[in-house]
Amino acid sequence: GALVDEHGYRLAFAVLLPIMGLGFLIPLLAEYLRSESVLVTGLPGTLILMAVTLLMMRGIGTSIQTTSNALVNRWFRQQRGQAMATYHLAFMAVQDLVLVQIVQHVGWKMSTYVAAVSSVLAALFAWLFVIDSPELVGLSPDINPTGATLWLHAPSPGVSPPSRNEAATNHWATDHPPSTGVSLPSSPSAKTETGGLQSSQKRKRRPGEKRCFTLSEAMKTPAYYLINIYWVMYAVCGSSVALMLVDIIFDSGKHPFRLDVATYYYGPHFLMATVTTILTGHLIDSGVHEKYLLCAAGVMLSVGLSTLSSVKDPVSAILSGTVQGVSIGLREPVFLSILGKYFGNDHISEITGSTKMYHMLGTAAGPLIINVCRDWDGRDYVVTLNVFAVCCLIVSVCMLVLKQPMHPADIIDHDTLARTLAQSTGSGSEERGTKSEGNSPRKSPGRSSRERSHESLRPFPGEGKPM
Repeated sequence: GALVDEHGYRLAFAVLLPIMGLGFLIPLLAEYLRSESVLVTGLPGTLILMAVTLLMMRGIGTSIQTTSNALVNRWFRQQRGQAMATYHLAFMAVQDLVLVQIVQHVGWKMSTYVAAVSSVLAALFAWLFVIDSPELVGLSPDINPTGATLWLHAPSPGVSPPSRNEAATNHWATDHPPSTGVSLPSSPSAKTETGGLQSSQKRKRRPGEKRCFTLSEAMKTPAYYLINIYWVMYAVCGSSVALMLVDIIFDSGKHPFRLDVATYYYGPHFLMATVTTILTGHLIDSGVHEKYLLCAAGVMLSVGLSTLSSVKDPVSAILSGTVQGVSIGLREPVFLSILGKYFGNDHISEITGSTKMYHMLGTAAGPLIINVCRDWDGRDYVVTLNVFAVCCLIVSVCMLVLKQPMHPADIIDHDTLARTLAQSTGSGSEERGTKSEGNSPRKSPGRSSRERSHESLRPFPGEGKPM
Protein backbone atom coordinates (compact mmCIF):
# COMPACT_ATOMS: atom_id res chain seq x y z
CA GLY A 1 0.00 0.00 0.00
CA ALA A 2 2.72 2.50 0.90
CA LEU A 3 4.63 1.74 -2.31
CA VAL A 4 1.48 2.18 -4.38
CA ASP A 5 0.83 5.59 -2.81
CA GLU A 6 4.37 6.60 -3.72
CA HIS A 7 4.77 5.13 -7.22
CA GLY A 8 1.22 4.92 -8.55
CA TYR A 9 -1.36 2.32 -9.48
CA ARG A 10 -0.31 1.83 -13.09
CA LEU A 11 3.18 0.68 -12.15
CA ALA A 12 1.79 -1.50 -9.33
CA PHE A 13 -0.51 -3.36 -11.72
CA ALA A 14 2.27 -3.81 -14.27
CA VAL A 15 4.56 -5.38 -11.64
CA LEU A 16 2.11 -7.38 -9.52
CA LEU A 17 -0.02 -9.02 -12.22
CA PRO A 18 2.83 -10.94 -13.95
CA ILE A 19 4.10 -12.12 -10.54
CA MET A 20 0.66 -13.50 -9.74
CA GLY A 21 0.54 -15.12 -13.19
CA LEU A 22 3.81 -16.88 -12.43
CA GLY A 23 2.22 -18.16 -9.23
CA PHE A 24 -0.38 -20.00 -11.29
CA LEU A 25 2.35 -21.92 -13.14
CA ILE A 26 4.30 -23.07 -10.07
CA PRO A 27 1.78 -25.85 -9.17
CA LEU A 28 2.58 -27.49 -12.51
CA LEU A 29 6.24 -27.61 -11.49
CA ALA A 30 5.24 -28.93 -8.08
CA GLU A 31 3.24 -31.70 -9.77
CA TYR A 32 6.27 -32.61 -11.87
CA LEU A 33 8.52 -32.76 -8.81
CA ARG A 34 6.02 -34.96 -7.00
CA SER A 35 5.43 -37.42 -9.82
CA GLU A 36 8.92 -37.69 -11.33
CA SER A 37 10.87 -37.52 -8.06
CA VAL A 38 13.62 -35.45 -9.66
CA LEU A 39 14.60 -34.41 -6.15
CA VAL A 40 15.55 -36.79 -3.37
CA THR A 41 13.09 -34.98 -1.13
CA GLY A 42 10.26 -34.90 -3.64
CA LEU A 43 7.41 -34.33 -1.20
CA PRO A 44 9.11 -31.58 0.88
CA GLY A 45 10.13 -29.82 -2.32
CA THR A 46 6.54 -29.99 -3.50
CA LEU A 47 5.27 -28.57 -0.23
CA ILE A 48 7.76 -25.69 -0.43
CA LEU A 49 6.64 -24.86 -3.95
CA MET A 50 2.99 -25.01 -2.92
CA ALA A 51 3.74 -22.59 -0.06
CA VAL A 52 5.40 -20.22 -2.54
CA THR A 53 2.36 -20.63 -4.78
CA LEU A 54 -0.03 -19.65 -2.01
CA LEU A 55 2.11 -16.63 -1.18
CA MET A 56 2.22 -15.44 -4.78
CA MET A 57 -1.43 -16.16 -5.59
CA ARG A 58 -3.04 -15.18 -2.30
CA GLY A 59 -0.63 -12.50 -1.08
CA ILE A 60 -0.02 -10.83 -4.44
CA GLY A 61 -3.69 -11.30 -5.35
CA THR A 62 -4.71 -9.41 -2.23
CA SER A 63 -2.21 -6.67 -3.09
CA ILE A 64 -3.79 -6.33 -6.52
CA GLN A 65 -7.23 -6.13 -4.94
CA THR A 66 -5.96 -3.45 -2.54
CA THR A 67 -4.60 -1.47 -5.48
CA SER A 68 -7.90 -1.76 -7.36
CA ASN A 69 -9.94 -0.62 -4.36
CA ALA A 70 -7.71 2.40 -3.82
CA LEU A 71 -7.79 3.36 -7.51
CA VAL A 72 -11.59 3.41 -7.63
CA ASN A 73 -11.69 5.43 -4.40
CA ARG A 74 -9.36 8.01 -5.93
CA TRP A 75 -11.50 8.46 -9.03
CA PHE A 76 -14.84 8.81 -7.27
CA ARG A 77 -16.07 10.88 -4.33
CA GLN A 78 -19.74 11.87 -4.57
CA GLN A 79 -20.57 8.69 -6.54
CA ARG A 80 -18.20 6.43 -4.64
CA GLY A 81 -20.98 4.11 -3.42
CA GLN A 82 -22.33 3.37 -6.90
CA ALA A 83 -18.81 3.02 -8.31
CA MET A 84 -17.86 0.48 -5.65
CA ALA A 85 -21.15 -1.37 -6.13
CA THR A 86 -20.39 -1.70 -9.86
CA TYR A 87 -16.84 -2.81 -9.08
CA HIS A 88 -18.09 -5.50 -6.70
CA LEU A 89 -20.73 -6.70 -9.18
CA ALA A 90 -18.06 -7.17 -11.83
CA PHE A 91 -15.93 -9.07 -9.32
CA MET A 92 -18.82 -11.38 -8.40
CA ALA A 93 -19.81 -11.95 -12.03
CA VAL A 94 -16.30 -12.97 -13.08
CA GLN A 95 -15.73 -15.12 -10.00
CA ASP A 96 -19.11 -16.87 -9.78
CA LEU A 97 -19.99 -17.14 -13.47
CA VAL A 98 -16.97 -16.90 -15.79
CA LEU A 99 -14.26 -18.66 -13.78
CA VAL A 100 -16.52 -21.55 -12.79
CA GLN A 101 -17.36 -22.22 -16.44
CA ILE A 102 -13.70 -22.12 -17.47
CA VAL A 103 -12.70 -24.67 -14.83
CA GLN A 104 -15.63 -26.97 -15.61
CA HIS A 105 -15.00 -26.99 -19.37
CA VAL A 106 -11.20 -27.02 -19.68
CA GLY A 107 -10.09 -28.49 -16.34
CA TRP A 108 -7.75 -27.26 -13.64
CA LYS A 109 -4.46 -27.65 -15.53
CA MET A 110 -5.59 -25.68 -18.56
CA SER A 111 -7.20 -23.12 -16.24
CA THR A 112 -3.78 -22.34 -14.77
CA TYR A 113 -2.46 -21.53 -18.26
CA VAL A 114 -5.50 -19.33 -18.92
CA ALA A 115 -4.96 -17.51 -15.61
CA ALA A 116 -1.26 -16.94 -16.30
CA VAL A 117 -1.86 -15.57 -19.80
CA SER A 118 -4.75 -13.41 -18.54
CA SER A 119 -2.51 -11.92 -15.86
CA VAL A 120 0.09 -10.86 -18.42
CA LEU A 121 -2.57 -9.38 -20.71
CA ALA A 122 -4.13 -7.52 -17.78
CA ALA A 123 -0.71 -6.07 -16.87
CA LEU A 124 -0.28 -4.84 -20.45
CA PHE A 125 -3.77 -3.34 -20.41
CA ALA A 126 -3.05 -1.55 -17.12
CA TRP A 127 0.25 -0.17 -18.37
CA LEU A 128 -1.42 1.30 -21.45
CA PHE A 129 -4.70 2.60 -20.07
CA VAL A 130 -4.67 3.05 -16.27
CA ILE A 131 -4.42 6.67 -15.11
CA ASP A 132 -3.36 7.11 -11.51
CA SER A 133 -5.62 10.02 -10.59
CA PRO A 134 -8.17 12.30 -12.30
CA GLU A 135 -6.02 15.38 -11.65
CA LEU A 136 -3.39 14.04 -14.06
CA VAL A 137 -5.81 14.54 -16.97
CA GLY A 138 -7.43 17.75 -15.77
CA LEU A 139 -10.42 16.14 -14.09
CA SER A 140 -11.74 16.09 -10.57
CA PRO A 141 -13.21 12.99 -8.87
CA ASP A 142 -16.50 11.78 -10.34
CA ILE A 143 -15.11 12.47 -13.83
CA ASN A 144 -16.01 16.18 -13.90
CA PRO A 145 -13.59 18.92 -15.03
CA THR A 146 -12.74 21.10 -12.07
CA GLY A 147 -15.27 23.92 -11.79
CA ALA A 148 -16.85 23.19 -15.20
CA THR A 149 -20.55 22.83 -15.89
CA LEU A 150 -21.92 20.08 -18.08
CA TRP A 151 -23.89 21.72 -20.90
CA LEU A 152 -25.34 20.33 -24.08
CA HIS A 153 -24.27 23.44 -25.99
CA ALA A 154 -22.89 26.81 -25.00
CA PRO A 155 -25.95 28.81 -23.90
CA SER A 156 -27.07 31.97 -25.62
CA PRO A 157 -26.87 35.25 -23.68
CA GLY A 158 -29.70 35.52 -21.22
CA VAL A 159 -30.58 31.81 -21.49
CA SER A 160 -29.89 29.62 -18.46
CA PRO A 161 -27.97 26.44 -19.23
CA PRO A 162 -29.71 23.07 -18.92
CA SER A 163 -29.18 21.10 -15.75
CA ARG A 164 -26.68 18.28 -15.50
CA ASN A 165 -29.43 15.68 -15.83
CA GLU A 166 -30.76 17.29 -19.01
CA ALA A 167 -27.44 17.10 -20.82
CA ALA A 168 -27.42 14.34 -23.40
CA THR A 169 -23.76 14.40 -24.35
CA ASN A 170 -20.54 15.33 -22.63
CA HIS A 171 -19.99 18.81 -24.04
CA TRP A 172 -18.36 21.05 -21.48
CA ALA A 173 -18.96 24.73 -20.97
CA THR A 174 -15.27 25.44 -21.50
CA ASP A 175 -13.26 24.26 -24.47
CA HIS A 176 -10.40 23.19 -22.22
CA PRO A 177 -10.56 21.94 -18.64
CA PRO A 178 -9.30 24.42 -16.08
CA SER A 179 -5.73 24.15 -14.93
CA THR A 180 -5.23 22.03 -11.82
CA GLY A 181 -1.60 22.95 -11.20
CA VAL A 182 -0.49 19.55 -12.49
CA SER A 183 1.51 19.06 -15.68
CA LEU A 184 -0.70 16.86 -17.83
CA PRO A 185 1.03 13.89 -19.48
CA SER A 186 0.68 13.63 -23.22
CA SER A 187 0.20 9.87 -22.92
CA PRO A 188 -0.41 7.34 -20.16
CA SER A 189 3.26 6.41 -20.28
CA ALA A 190 4.39 9.97 -19.61
CA LYS A 191 5.55 10.82 -16.11
CA THR A 192 4.81 13.86 -14.04
CA GLU A 193 7.55 16.12 -12.78
CA THR A 194 7.72 14.47 -9.38
CA GLY A 195 6.80 10.95 -10.46
CA GLY A 196 4.09 8.60 -9.25
CA LEU A 197 1.27 10.23 -7.32
CA GLN A 198 3.38 12.85 -5.62
CA SER A 199 2.18 15.67 -7.83
CA SER A 200 -1.44 14.97 -6.99
CA GLN A 201 -0.69 14.45 -3.33
CA LYS A 202 1.17 17.76 -2.95
CA ARG A 203 -1.54 19.85 -4.57
CA LYS A 204 -3.26 22.46 -2.45
CA ARG A 205 -6.56 21.58 -0.91
CA ARG A 206 -9.58 23.14 -2.53
CA PRO A 207 -11.94 25.23 -0.38
CA GLY A 208 -14.11 22.91 1.70
CA GLU A 209 -11.97 19.85 0.90
CA LYS A 210 -11.20 17.73 3.95
CA ARG A 211 -7.71 16.86 5.07
CA CYS A 212 -6.41 13.37 4.35
CA PHE A 213 -5.14 11.03 7.06
CA THR A 214 -1.84 9.22 7.08
CA LEU A 215 -1.81 5.65 8.36
CA SER A 216 -0.41 6.71 11.74
CA GLU A 217 -3.11 9.37 12.08
CA ALA A 218 -5.84 6.92 11.05
CA MET A 219 -4.61 4.41 13.66
CA LYS A 220 -5.29 6.99 16.37
CA THR A 221 -9.01 7.13 15.58
CA PRO A 222 -11.71 4.82 17.01
CA ALA A 223 -13.25 4.43 13.55
CA TYR A 224 -10.15 2.64 12.25
CA TYR A 225 -10.36 -0.06 14.92
CA LEU A 226 -14.13 -0.45 14.72
CA ILE A 227 -13.90 -1.02 10.97
CA ASN A 228 -11.07 -3.55 11.40
CA ILE A 229 -12.86 -5.44 14.18
CA TYR A 230 -15.93 -5.74 11.97
CA TRP A 231 -13.79 -6.78 9.01
CA VAL A 232 -12.01 -9.50 11.00
CA MET A 233 -15.34 -10.77 12.31
CA TYR A 234 -16.65 -11.04 8.77
CA ALA A 235 -13.42 -12.70 7.58
CA VAL A 236 -13.53 -15.35 10.29
CA CYS A 237 -17.21 -16.16 9.80
CA GLY A 238 -17.49 -15.59 6.05
CA SER A 239 -14.41 -17.56 5.06
CA SER A 240 -15.42 -20.44 7.33
CA VAL A 241 -18.88 -20.67 5.78
CA ALA A 242 -17.53 -20.40 2.24
CA LEU A 243 -14.94 -23.14 2.72
CA MET A 244 -16.93 -25.51 4.94
CA LEU A 245 -20.41 -25.03 3.45
CA VAL A 246 -20.74 -28.56 2.11
CA ASP A 247 -19.48 -30.10 5.35
CA ILE A 248 -21.81 -27.92 7.42
CA ILE A 249 -24.90 -28.80 5.40
CA PHE A 250 -24.13 -32.51 5.05
CA ASP A 251 -22.57 -33.09 8.43
CA SER A 252 -25.37 -35.45 9.41
CA GLY A 253 -25.34 -37.20 6.04
CA LYS A 254 -29.14 -37.27 5.78
CA HIS A 255 -29.80 -34.70 3.06
CA PRO A 256 -31.07 -36.16 -0.23
CA PHE A 257 -30.49 -33.05 -2.37
CA ARG A 258 -26.71 -33.05 -2.20
CA LEU A 259 -26.14 -32.74 -5.94
CA ASP A 260 -28.43 -29.72 -6.20
CA VAL A 261 -27.24 -27.77 -3.17
CA ALA A 262 -25.10 -25.41 -5.26
CA THR A 263 -28.10 -24.46 -7.39
CA TYR A 264 -30.45 -24.06 -4.45
CA TYR A 265 -28.00 -22.10 -2.31
CA TYR A 266 -25.78 -20.10 -4.68
CA GLY A 267 -28.49 -19.20 -7.20
CA PRO A 268 -30.54 -16.97 -4.87
CA HIS A 269 -27.31 -16.00 -3.09
CA PHE A 270 -25.93 -14.43 -6.29
CA LEU A 271 -29.23 -12.80 -7.29
CA MET A 272 -29.89 -11.20 -3.91
CA ALA A 273 -26.28 -10.07 -3.59
CA THR A 274 -26.57 -8.37 -6.99
CA VAL A 275 -29.81 -6.55 -6.20
CA THR A 276 -28.74 -5.53 -2.69
CA THR A 277 -25.32 -4.33 -3.89
CA ILE A 278 -26.91 -1.95 -6.41
CA LEU A 279 -29.34 -0.66 -3.80
CA THR A 280 -26.60 -0.20 -1.19
CA GLY A 281 -24.49 1.84 -3.62
CA HIS A 282 -27.36 4.28 -4.12
CA LEU A 283 -28.02 4.43 -0.37
CA ILE A 284 -24.38 5.34 0.33
CA ASP A 285 -24.41 8.16 -2.22
CA SER A 286 -27.76 9.44 -0.96
CA GLY A 287 -26.33 10.01 2.52
CA VAL A 288 -27.40 6.95 4.52
CA HIS A 289 -24.86 6.49 7.32
CA GLU A 290 -22.55 3.53 6.94
CA LYS A 291 -23.10 2.35 10.50
CA TYR A 292 -26.71 1.40 9.79
CA LEU A 293 -25.76 -0.56 6.66
CA LEU A 294 -22.96 -2.41 8.46
CA CYS A 295 -25.21 -3.16 11.41
CA ALA A 296 -27.93 -4.53 9.11
CA ALA A 297 -25.36 -6.63 7.23
CA GLY A 298 -24.03 -8.08 10.48
CA VAL A 299 -27.51 -8.93 11.72
CA MET A 300 -28.26 -10.73 8.45
CA LEU A 301 -24.98 -12.62 8.68
CA SER A 302 -25.83 -13.62 12.27
CA VAL A 303 -29.23 -14.93 11.15
CA GLY A 304 -27.63 -16.81 8.28
CA LEU A 305 -25.07 -18.48 10.54
CA SER A 306 -27.62 -19.54 13.13
CA THR A 307 -29.93 -21.08 10.50
CA LEU A 308 -27.28 -22.64 8.24
CA SER A 309 -27.03 -25.84 10.23
CA SER A 310 -30.81 -26.32 9.95
CA VAL A 311 -30.81 -26.50 6.14
CA LYS A 312 -32.67 -29.74 5.37
CA ASP A 313 -34.43 -29.25 2.03
CA PRO A 314 -34.32 -27.06 -1.09
CA VAL A 315 -36.60 -24.43 0.46
CA SER A 316 -34.36 -23.93 3.49
CA ALA A 317 -31.29 -23.86 1.22
CA ILE A 318 -32.90 -21.08 -0.87
CA LEU A 319 -33.76 -19.07 2.24
CA SER A 320 -30.26 -19.46 3.66
CA GLY A 321 -28.65 -18.42 0.39
CA THR A 322 -30.96 -15.41 0.18
CA VAL A 323 -30.04 -14.21 3.67
CA GLN A 324 -26.31 -14.58 3.02
CA GLY A 325 -26.67 -12.77 -0.32
CA VAL A 326 -28.39 -9.80 1.33
CA SER A 327 -25.62 -9.67 3.93
CA ILE A 328 -22.91 -9.53 1.28
CA GLY A 329 -24.79 -6.93 -0.77
CA LEU A 330 -25.13 -4.65 2.26
CA ARG A 331 -21.57 -5.09 3.43
CA GLU A 332 -19.23 -5.05 0.43
CA PRO A 333 -19.98 -1.58 -1.07
CA VAL A 334 -19.56 -0.07 2.39
CA PHE A 335 -16.28 -1.89 3.00
CA LEU A 336 -14.90 -0.79 -0.36
CA SER A 337 -15.85 2.88 0.01
CA ILE A 338 -15.67 3.72 3.71
CA LEU A 339 -11.88 4.06 3.97
CA GLY A 340 -11.71 6.64 1.20
CA LYS A 341 -14.62 8.58 2.67
CA TYR A 342 -13.32 8.57 6.24
CA PHE A 343 -9.57 8.97 5.72
CA GLY A 344 -9.17 10.61 2.30
CA ASN A 345 -7.31 9.51 -0.83
CA ASP A 346 -3.73 10.71 -0.38
CA HIS A 347 -2.72 7.60 1.62
CA ILE A 348 -5.66 5.36 0.74
CA SER A 349 -3.50 2.47 -0.53
CA GLU A 350 -1.47 2.25 2.66
CA ILE A 351 -4.56 2.42 4.87
CA THR A 352 -6.39 -0.14 2.72
CA GLY A 353 -3.37 -2.42 2.83
CA SER A 354 -3.28 -2.31 6.61
CA THR A 355 -6.95 -3.26 6.87
CA LYS A 356 -6.44 -6.01 4.30
CA MET A 357 -3.73 -7.45 6.53
CA TYR A 358 -6.22 -7.92 9.37
CA HIS A 359 -8.76 -9.30 6.91
CA MET A 360 -6.30 -11.88 5.61
CA LEU A 361 -5.40 -12.99 9.12
CA GLY A 362 -9.09 -13.52 9.85
CA THR A 363 -9.57 -15.39 6.57
CA ALA A 364 -6.71 -17.75 7.43
CA ALA A 365 -7.83 -18.29 11.02
CA GLY A 366 -11.56 -18.76 10.35
CA PRO A 367 -11.57 -22.32 8.90
CA LEU A 368 -9.07 -23.45 11.55
CA ILE A 369 -11.22 -22.05 14.37
CA ILE A 370 -14.49 -23.55 13.15
CA ASN A 371 -12.97 -27.00 12.58
CA VAL A 372 -11.14 -27.09 15.91
CA CYS A 373 -14.40 -26.15 17.65
CA ARG A 374 -16.30 -28.80 15.70
CA ASP A 375 -13.79 -31.49 16.68
CA TRP A 376 -13.89 -30.32 20.29
CA ASP A 377 -17.68 -30.52 20.28
CA GLY A 378 -17.55 -33.96 18.65
CA ARG A 379 -21.00 -33.82 17.05
CA ASP A 380 -21.60 -31.12 14.44
CA TYR A 381 -21.19 -27.43 13.69
CA VAL A 382 -24.37 -26.25 15.45
CA VAL A 383 -22.77 -24.95 18.65
CA THR A 384 -19.88 -23.32 16.78
CA LEU A 385 -22.19 -21.57 14.32
CA ASN A 386 -24.39 -20.29 17.14
CA VAL A 387 -21.34 -18.87 18.94
CA PHE A 388 -20.24 -17.19 15.70
CA ALA A 389 -23.75 -15.79 15.27
CA VAL A 390 -23.74 -14.25 18.75
CA CYS A 391 -20.31 -12.68 18.14
CA CYS A 392 -21.53 -11.22 14.84
CA LEU A 393 -24.58 -9.76 16.54
CA ILE A 394 -22.51 -8.12 19.30
CA VAL A 395 -20.03 -6.58 16.84
CA SER A 396 -22.89 -5.39 14.60
CA VAL A 397 -24.57 -3.55 17.47
CA CYS A 398 -21.24 -1.95 18.41
CA MET A 399 -21.02 -0.48 14.88
CA LEU A 400 -23.87 1.88 15.77
CA VAL A 401 -21.32 4.11 17.56
CA LEU A 402 -19.23 4.44 14.38
CA LYS A 403 -18.77 8.02 13.17
CA GLN A 404 -16.51 9.74 10.68
CA PRO A 405 -13.28 10.90 12.35
CA MET A 406 -12.00 14.47 12.32
CA HIS A 407 -8.45 15.15 11.25
CA PRO A 408 -6.17 16.05 14.19
CA ALA A 409 -5.22 19.35 12.51
CA ASP A 410 -8.88 20.37 12.51
CA ILE A 411 -9.40 19.66 16.22
CA ILE A 412 -9.02 22.73 18.47
CA ASP A 413 -9.45 22.35 22.20
CA HIS A 414 -11.46 24.91 24.16
CA ASP A 415 -8.41 26.58 25.76
CA THR A 416 -6.70 27.10 22.40
CA LEU A 417 -9.91 28.46 20.91
CA ALA A 418 -10.37 30.88 23.82
CA ARG A 419 -6.78 32.16 23.50
CA THR A 420 -7.16 32.60 19.76
CA LEU A 421 -10.37 34.59 20.16
CA ALA A 422 -8.84 36.73 22.92
CA GLN A 423 -5.78 37.52 20.81
CA SER A 424 -7.85 38.40 17.75
CA THR A 425 -10.19 40.60 19.82
CA GLY A 426 -7.30 42.34 21.55
CA SER A 427 -5.43 43.07 18.32
CA GLY A 428 -8.61 44.41 16.73
CA SER A 429 -9.28 46.70 19.67
CA GLU A 430 -5.73 48.04 19.67
CA GLU A 431 -5.92 48.71 15.94
CA ARG A 432 -9.25 50.56 16.29
CA GLY A 433 -7.89 52.52 19.22
CA THR A 434 -4.87 53.60 17.19
CA LYS A 435 -7.08 54.79 14.34
CA SER A 436 -9.34 56.65 16.76
CA GLU A 437 -6.38 58.44 18.31
CA GLY A 438 -5.05 59.44 14.94
CA ASN A 439 -8.38 60.94 13.85
CA SER A 440 -9.18 62.78 17.10
CA PRO A 441 -8.18 66.44 17.26
CA ARG A 442 -6.99 66.21 20.85
CA LYS A 443 -5.50 63.47 22.97
CA SER A 444 -6.38 63.24 26.62
CA PRO A 445 -3.23 62.62 28.64
CA GLY A 446 -3.29 60.00 31.28
CA ARG A 447 -5.75 57.65 29.59
CA SER A 448 -4.79 54.05 29.42
CA SER A 449 -4.85 51.98 26.25
CA ARG A 450 -7.79 49.97 27.67
CA GLU A 451 -9.82 53.21 28.09
CA ARG A 452 -8.95 54.32 24.58
CA SER A 453 -10.00 50.86 23.31
CA HIS A 454 -13.38 51.16 25.01
CA GLU A 455 -13.80 54.64 23.59
CA SER A 456 -13.10 53.28 20.13
CA LEU A 457 -16.19 51.10 20.43
CA ARG A 458 -18.49 54.14 20.62
CA PRO A 459 -20.67 54.81 17.56
CA PHE A 460 -19.16 56.80 14.76
CA PRO A 461 -21.11 59.88 13.60
CA GLY A 462 -24.07 58.77 11.56
CA GLU A 463 -24.15 55.25 13.01
CA GLY A 464 -26.99 54.17 15.26
CA LYS A 465 -25.36 51.13 16.83
CA PRO A 466 -21.90 50.44 18.21
CA MET A 467 -19.78 47.97 16.29
